[in-house]
Amino acid sequence: DAVLEVGDSEIFEQIRIPLDPILPYGLAKPPFPLKQLRQPHSEELDEKGAYKLPVTLSHNETLQTVKYSLSVRPSGTPYKATRLSAIDDSVQYDSVRPPRDFDPEQTYALYLTLHGAGVEATGQIAAYSSKRDGFLVAPTNRRPYGFDWQEWGRLDALETLDLFIASHRIDPTRIYLTGHSMGGHGTWYLGMLYPSRFGAIAPSAGWISFFSYSHLPRSSEMTSTLNAFRWAQLENDTLGFIENATDLPIYILHGEKDDNVPVKESRRMVAKLEGFHNDFVYHEQPGAGHWWGNDCVDWMPLFEFLRRHVNPLYPLKIQFKTPNPAISASHAWVTIHSQISPGDFSTITADADPRRGSIRISTDNVERVELRSGDILPQNEAEIQIDGTDLVISTKSSVYLLKSATQGWQVTEEPAAWLKGDHRSGPFKLVFDKRMVWVYGTAGTTEENAAILAKVRYDAQVWWYRGNGNVTIIPDSQFSPDRFRERNVILYGNADTNTAFGKLLADCPIQVYRNKVQLGDELYEGELGILYLYPRPDSDDNLVGVIGMTTPKAARLSLQARYFISGVACPDYVLFGLETLSHGMEGVMEAGYFDNGWKLSGGE
Repeated sequence: DAVLEVGDSEIFEQIRIPLDPILPYGLAKPPFPLKQLRQPHSEELDEKGAYKLPVTLSHNETLQTVKYSLSVRPSGTPYKATRLSAIDDSVQYDSVRPPRDFDPEQTYALYLTLHGAGVEATGQIAAYSSKRDGFLVAPTNRRPYGFDWQEWGRLDALETLDLFIASHRIDPTRIYLTGHSMGGHGTWYLGMLYPSRFGAIAPSAGWISFFSYSHLPRSSEMTSTLNAFRWAQLENDTLGFIENATDLPIYILHGEKDDNVPVKESRRMVAKLEGFHNDFVYHEQPGAGHWWGNDCVDWMPLFEFLRRHVNPLYPLKIQFKTPNPAISASHAWVTIHSQISPGDFSTITADADPRRGSIRISTDNVERVELRSGDILPQNEAEIQIDGTDLVISTKSSVYLLKSATQGWQVTEEPAAWLKGDHRSGPFKLVFDKRMVWVYGTAGTTEENAAILAKVRYDAQVWWYRGNGNVTIIPDSQFSPDRFRERNVILYGNADTNTAFGKLLADCPIQVYRNKVQLGDELYEGELGILYLYPRPDSDDNLVGVIGMTTPKAARLSLQARYFISGVACPDYVLFGLETLSHGMEGVMEAGYFDNGWKLSGGE
């Protein structure tokens, strides 16, 4: 029953916000809304020109009052903008530098800029001068280090981009991506995943991938069990889908003497691009290190290059490769909805001829694809040749094509929501999204309940520390599906210790109990930990994740699972025992993926 009181009824409306319960010895960062009533007068500001917003925490009586400093930003100067994240309902911010001589009636370009490791979004924006033609916007990556602009850092950048476009007059053909160091890596990474979203990209001192920069080992020979982890790492392999940049203009900037991100990272990308790319510039600054002043990011030739390019939006030729449609599914008028083999790259190339009203398509590891041919063809019908199969389709609306093992490609209906696809899929780490709710078990023994509570508290603090997150966390006794509709749910414990298992996972082919795990037809007994995800049965879009443990000792074992570290791979499900403490990955007993019908291999 704790309450926050915010505002003073003068400058900001006074509001009371009841807070969710906080775990014992836990941390919380609850959001609160602000409604400004009027501009403050000069005498209401402190000596630094800031307004002191009163915030009071009470629980039957006042516990503490703080004065939160809000700077008054003159028009035209950089500012912070906050939002509620769709990942976990936490408050995140981005930093904005508006155009010089801003005109609210004018349409502007947008330069999305990604900061380096240890740099705040405000520091990133401070390194730029104002541009007359566009906004500069720096997302946070959730923290100065965050997630290397991958995983939840990637989602943070996309949230920032989408919300800013929705609330400002932005020319969709003049959206550009740039960044320095870790942000240079993010530029490579997001640019390769979403090539049709940007008119051009410009990485500065960017590293390629964990494999090249951090020397993450590539395992060429793995057991069939551990192959699932290699497949889950595909999204980290930026070079693996570099073909997506075929028609994406690129300006590459790097200091010759960089001792942080070796210049060989950019040189390697240049060598790859030279084999197929026709519109990129590489500038290597002689004698320069990693940071050689604001020119590292605010480089005039770089911006001149960006301005010379516009996004065609509806290109006639498509070359697109994705590690996972749930991460990256679309390029312009083509969307890959599902793969034949989950955990491998999927590729599609398409060449449209508006004069003939035809499209030639080739695919690899694509099961279902959507075509929006009306965006590029003037005819009412189009002749399609896909992997040697000839079809005639309507261009008046989206058309879905399905490849079967026996009949090849056919026109089909929009895919059923319950199928695995770009809207809902693994691997496991994708469950930490969509306003997630964490539910911990309280139906076990005293020892079991204490171990589960310790685990969920640990995860909450790691998520807060690494991801600036604030998650709704409740005991199973307070959970009902109707209360938390259209949200992902993560369950801690097992079906004997957490009553929410039976409400959400009754039909799942994986079941975890006290002292045992049923994985399809196989029964495993003992001290076991398991991570897996499965569709939420009462939703078309949401997932249920399980951080399962069969015993208190297994709960303590699960503290070693590093799923909140970017680059750490985890397939749809993984079962492991105490041997992982002494034998590493050899302690993994099972790992793999559900098929597109959310069944285990073998028809379970």
